[in-house]
Amino acid sequence: MNTSYKQKQDIQQSASFLFMKKLAQWMDRYYLDPLIGLIPGAGDVTTALLSLPLIYLCIVQIRSLPLTLAVIYNMLTDVLLGMLPFGVGAILDFINRSFIQNCRMITRYVEKDRATINAVRRKAIWMALAIVLLCVLIYLLAMWVGRLMMWFIGLF
Repeated sequence: MNTSYKQKQDIQQSASFLFMKKLAQWMDRYYLDPLIGLIPGAGDVTTALLSLPLIYLCIVQIRSLPLTLAVIYNMLTDVLLGMLPFGVGAILDFINRSFIQNCRMITRYVEKDRATINAVRRKAIWMALAIVLLCVLIYLLAMWVGRLMMWFIGLF
């Protein structure tokens, strides 16, 4: 038996991989991500924490830093979009389906899809830089939204 086939089979039958598929279904197909995102602040943090098993899968089982960076990038993009105030974030959470995107990307990577593997590897450095930028933007947006909320509360 081919070793890479055995590794692929082991990954696809692992609890982490099966959980990823269920999580993507619940979060994006059944719109749990946008519903949880309606809880100001805590919703976006919760959905980000729910991405940790995907990161674990990429780091520990698949052992791919470029894939891990791509998953983190998608997760942080989802957090940033979900944080946008005035209902914009809630609407964008319905459109941006990061869990399904990550699930498809991980599945294709495990299945040795050359186009996916090449794209992930080619973008790895840019993903690392984008992750830093997204972290800064999330911090700045959180500060701005916090000030906006304090101003609004001060009106009463």
